[in-house]
Amino acid sequence: MSRADESNRAQIATEDAGLIDSYITHIAKTRQLVENSLLAYRHDLSKFSVWLLSKQLALLQVDSLTMQQYFIWRTTEGYNASSSARMLSCLKGFFRYLQLFNIVSADPCFNLKPPKVLAVNAPSLTEIEVEAMLQAPDLITAIGLRDKAMLECLYASGLNVSELISLKLQQLDIAAGTVQVSGSRQRLVPLGEEACYWLKKYLQQTRMQMLSSADSDQLFVSTRGTKMTRQAFWYRVKYYALKVSVTSKISPQGLRRAFAEHLLANGAKLQHVQQMLGHTDLSATQSYIR
Repeated sequence: MSRADESNRAQIATEDAGLIDSYITHIAKTRQLVENSLLAYRHDLSKFSVWLLSKQLALLQVDSLTMQQYFIWRTTEGYNASSSARMLSCLKGFFRYLQLFNIVSADPCFNLKPPKVLAVNAPSLTEIEVEAMLQAPDLITAIGLRDKAMLECLYASGLNVSELISLKLQQLDIAAGTVQVSGSRQRLVPLGEEACYWLKKYLQQTRMQMLSSADSDQLFVSTRGTKMTRQAFWYRVKYYALKVSVTSKISPQGLRRAFAEHLLANGAKLQHVQQMLGHTDLSATQSYIR
């Protein structure tokens, strides 16, 4: 590092420390916080300042993009959702103070939502439990083959239940191994080889015999030959969960949550999972990190 860089970093650190001191003094007077709370605020702000310094940035240079990058970094470093939610609350208060005294013109935390904090003991399906559910359908029956294709598709793509039951034939491209999700969160989602195999098998062997109308473009159909309902699919999911004894961990979005958690646990990038799930807010995806 050159002397000029060292000098610049020292100047940034001094100026940031002064801003933090001013804020701590302000909240000590106006909010009458106990000493431990003041120390916690100072610790969080100092930690943020150190991260900025590694990017050659000062507190007064922070914009919304920098703020987003910081919380992505926290996630990749393993900070949990409750810790990041506390940090965001601290930073919001700090930048509101800077705005109040016309030190900055814009709040970089504006519209940035805290990551969702999971219940401490929120149950989640393991990869072994998911595999057991995927193996549960009776492949000799038409319903079992349809259910197998639906479960494989759901776990491979991370679609929510409404998106899954609404799929049309034209949205599926088995040759390319993708599904085009329509609606408010349009996106192209890749499917694995396993999901494509069972979808192809279902289309070739089962779908036509279940249809009530030959010109229907509905991908998944009920026993009446019409579009599946959320309730009907939920009933099937509960049935297979009971078969493999994981009913306590099952919810309508259980496989979607498992999809996200397992991808992240195996090294997938947070932004990639966010894209596949169709989340507009990164904090929604961060909630799947354990």
